[in-house]
Amino acid sequence: MTYGITPSTEHETLDSWMVSRDFALGDEKVTEFLATNNHAVVMQDVVALDLLEEVVAGEKENYQELSINIDSGALAARRILTKMVAQGEERTAAAKTVTAP
Repeated sequence: MTYGITPSTEHETLDSWMVSRDFALGDEKVTEFLATNNHAVVMQDVVALDLLEEVVAGEKENYQELSINIDSGALAARRILTKMVAQGEERTAAAKTVTAP
């Protein structure tokens, strides 16, 4: 399965997926089985992500979440992105305060 997730707005994400195969190419039952089951899995992800967004929206600023070692890569990426957003906001604020001569 090829799976692509692309944020489109602050609260909306484009979720694209595709199943490739090199077996039973002419078997419609296999096609239907794969389409139905992969769609079910993706929809489970949608339900989980919708719930996660509700939880995150209710968190206080600088909330320290409970994480385990397997989360360390994602948490490091989140810290980097948070820092990058803050730097961008600082640059935007600085640019707005510059006045023309």
